[in-house]
Amino acid sequence: MKRLIVWIVLLAAAVAAAIYFLPGAGVAMVEFAGWRIETTAVGLVLIVLVVLIGLQLLWRLIAGILNLPARLRRRSAEQRRRAADEKLLRAWAERQRRQTESAQRYALAGVEDGSLPPMHFQVAIDALLDGLDPSRQGAAPRGRDETRQEIDDLFETVWRRFPKFAEFLRLHIVQRLIALREVEWAQVMVEPLAETHPRDEAILLIRAQLLEMAGEYDALARLLPTLRRIKDKRLTADELLRIERVVLLGRIEAASRSRDLDALSRLWAEAGRNVVDNPAVTIAYAEALARSGAETAAARVLEKRLGRVLEAQ
Repeated sequence: MKRLIVWIVLLAAAVAAAIYFLPGAGVAMVEFAGWRIETTAVGLVLIVLVVLIGLQLLWRLIAGILNLPARLRRRSAEQRRRAADEKLLRAWAERQRRQTESAQRYALAGVEDGSLPPMHFQVAIDALLDGLDPSRQGAAPRGRDETRQEIDDLFETVWRRFPKFAEFLRLHIVQRLIALREVEWAQVMVEPLAETHPRDEAILLIRAQLLEMAGEYDALARLLPTLRRIKDKRLTADELLRIERVVLLGRIEAASRSRDLDALSRLWAEAGRNVVDNPAVTIAYAEALARSGAETAAARVLEKRLGRVLEAQ
């Protein structure tokens, strides 16, 4: 449309210029296929411009007819895309209404045509995990094993089709599983991330959290040297000290169950002063000694701790 207007303006300008500059223009004659046209020079210019505009319009008409199927396909694809995006929004809404089955169904219904196909899988997986969340009253309960298999299948599809998004989705699933206290499942999901990103601080912190939740204190102790080198602001000095005390308490408990006095003594001797300088740690160590038959040693530990407290006062 813009080009047509430009051509009309040019035609008018050319005619006006011809009339102004060629007031006494001669005669022009065009003979073609037995037809003869006689006109002035200005008329010839006008005819040429009209023919050019006509050819332009004819070309656009032919091109439009030839591109009609492609336009129809694009329009149909656009309509399907809008419908798929609406289904994704509906899936989010169904999740908020705690209708997990409907949310999963709407999310997967538009996955092939949506503008954000990976997000459809994420919403479907979140809807499945909602069924395991006891805090979401009204969410349809499902069997844990069945839910895990469905999520594994959906994640495998994402991994094949959208490998870059799959890493983000894996981390998202791990965070949801931690919130649900699904420790073993979360550990299985996070291991590939730990292998491909061994120095990623966020993943290291997640591993430490899972090891603590699982009570795997020996593995957490092996991770401590790496944690001490982390510069993430979330791992403050107080938080690192808390983890070290958790590891010590867990290992003391394990040695106590096996009544291994040598292991208890070694753990206490190897622990840092700031780690053992805590009433809860001291009491736990003394109780472990007493359970292992070393009541005298337990009493000495408590007396020594009491003496330090009195000196501090």
